[in-house]
Amino acid sequence: VEPGALAEFFTHDAKLKPSDHAYLCAAYHFSLYGMTAFSLEELKDIAGEAGVVLPDRLDMTLTQAAKKGRKLFQPAGKGMFRPTASAGIVFKERWSVRPGKQAKTTTATEG
Repeated sequence: VEPGALAEFFTHDAKLKPSDHAYLCAAYHFSLYGMTAFSLEELKDIAGEAGVVLPDRLDMTLTQAAKKGRKLFQPAGKGMFRPTASAGIVFKERWSVRPGKQAKTTTATEG
C-alpha cells in the first residue's frame, strides 16, 4: 500500500466521529481485499497509519453497526469481522469504494 494512497483515502470526509473512522478503516480494507475478514488489530493499524481516532470498544462498534436495519459486519472468529453485502453497498454509496481483489497473505510476525 502506498503511503500517499492511504492519506488520500482518508480525506473523504473532514468531520467524522470515531465510529465513522472505524467504518472508513473497514472500507479501506474492503478496497484492498474485498469481502475478506479483518481483525481489530488490522483496523487499528490502518487507523494508526492514517492518523485517525477509533472508538474505545471497536468490537462493539462493529457488532452494532447497521444501516437501514441491516448489519454491516458479521463475526468471523475471535476478534475478526467480515463485511456484509450491506457494508459493501454503504461503502460504495458513501465513499465510492469498490471491493478489492488482492489476495490477503498471512505472515507470522517474528518476535
